[in-house]
Amino acid sequence: MRATLKNIDLSVADVVRSLHFYGEVMGMADTPQSAPPHMMILSAGGVTLSLHQTGTQGGKPVQPGSTELGFECDDLEAIRARMLEAGASCGEVQQYGFGSSFDATDPDGYKLSVYKLRT
Repeated sequence: MRATLKNIDLSVADVVRSLHFYGEVMGMADTPQSAPPHMMILSAGGVTLSLHQTGTQGGKPVQPGSTELGFECDDLEAIRARMLEAGASCGEVQQYGFGSSFDATDPDGYKLSVYKLRT
């Protein structure tokens, strides 16, 4: 069992400006999952970068500069148990249309989203 870093969420003050920076300047490609103008998803090297307009993201308030790392895993309950054993703060597993996930916080306070896609 392992988790793979697949997505980084950034809360940005201006999605269009950030899209230009990461898309044009950094050369990342726009993806079909984008939901402009409030959210754009870019891809490079197997990892996606989600740019979210400042405000709320997934029902949680976020400020510019907020970061969340998204990890895809094959055994959500097992990785959650290991994270709890290591002292991480973990929310309950939630069911969504795409699959299931839980939110967590690493030892330094970084936000994590750990998910398993529905097959």
